[in-house]
Amino acid sequence: MPPYCITMSDQKTNDVVVCNVEVEKQSAIQLMRNCIDTNDWMSLPFAMQSCNEIQFVGGWDGDEKIELQRLVAKMRENAPLKDKRYMLQAVSRYGRMLYYASSELRSDKTVVLAAVSTFGTALKFAHPRLRADKEVVLAAVRQDGMAIEFSSDELKADPLVISECNWERIKSVLQYADESAKDDYDHVMNVIKNDGRELQYVSKRLQKNQEVVFAAVAQNGAALEFASKELQDNRNIVLKAVESHGLSLRYAGEELRSDREVVLLAVSNDSNALAWASRSLRTDSEIALAAIYTKGSGMFKAVGMTCGGPRCHI
Repeated sequence: MPPYCITMSDQKTNDVVVCNVEVEKQSAIQLMRNCIDTNDWMSLPFAMQSCNEIQFVGGWDGDEKIELQRLVAKMRENAPLKDKRYMLQAVSRYGRMLYYASSELRSDKTVVLAAVSTFGTALKFAHPRLRADKEVVLAAVRQDGMAIEFSSDELKADPLVISECNWERIKSVLQYADESAKDDYDHVMNVIKNDGRELQYVSKRLQKNQEVVFAAVAQNGAALEFASKELQDNRNIVLKAVESHGLSLRYAGEELRSDREVVLLAVSNDSNALAWASRSLRTDSEIALAAIYTKGSGMFKAVGMTCGGPRCHI
């Protein structure tokens, strides 16, 4: 929880986290002033973390932004940012402090390792030589998979680096990869087995590859959106996609949206998929009832659909 948030408890309700950003802006600025005025550099990482987290939540503007910029400039002049012993302690507390380190220390492997171990994306502040260092990059992606964005092109395609990514935090691997990695079959297969929607970033050639696309939709049916038109007409691939993500029916070829087995499987997963079925199947009694069973009859009452005998009517 950010340092400017408090938890309010109530016996009848769950705990509620309340963040008073305006109050804490003043608190963070005062903390920065105290660090600078008293040379309390050991508290500086906490002060900088408070300021940065406010930036992400509420932002700085007006006089407060000007004052913060003034304090940061003063901090750069006075803090021991070139002292390796101090910076090791600082980045160990808040890895993003690497941004303020001297260029020499951003080239120091020990300092950078300490930083990325607590704040993976601090890798972007490291010297390019260390962004190509496998040990450093592994430490970064294990803390935050997004750090792979800042690694060298070679390590973006490294199977071990990919396998060690913290997938709970990562947004995309292939989005930041070079074109050769996006067209590398083995590399792409390793990635999409963890996140099928990465299919959107692979080369056009691999979006036409049946094995790649099948692996992608098996992991996440929504990946069908990014398959080639030819494979969106592939029955086996579409069946696999709608099995876990019924709404993927919208990306299936017209013929498959008229395929009874495909549509039945889709609406059994998500009743809203019925909207993407062919008109003849939207009024099919068995399919409509499967959709009702999946979500309930409220949706059909809302659109005035009634079922009787072998057909349903609007």
